[in-house]
Amino acid sequence: MSKDEIKLGSVTMHGMALGNVIAEPVVRGNFAALSAVNDRGGVLGRRLSITDCDDGPGEVSRAKACIKKLVGQDHIFSMVTAIDWATASLHDDLKQYHLPYVGTWAYSQTEWQDRTCSPRTCR
Repeated sequence: MSKDEIKLGSVTMHGMALGNVIAEPVVRGNFAALSAVNDRGGVLGRRLSITDCDDGPGEVSRAKACIKKLVGQDHIFSMVTAIDWATASLHDDLKQYHLPYVGTWAYSQTEWQDRTCSPRTCR
């Protein structure tokens, strides 16, 4: 995050069966929402940007590599809603990087069992 920009990231399983029908609309929706916010001046004058990382069919190792890249190379501030089977396996990574996750989370009970996560945010 800088004085001019807030960088966000997502991990999406573009390689899943029917990914073009299930995952792609969520990614396009994220970009559309950011565009609408930026068209109105951003957040406190900061423009939003998003980097989406493809972990194929939702492979845990690729999702973890995406998180590492998004934090280390892209310097994101927060994760946002994505469609991915691997999200339930990323709790430790989010804690390690002190990375918030805003939006929908996992397809499993982990979002309710992890005290740091809720359906809307993972701190």
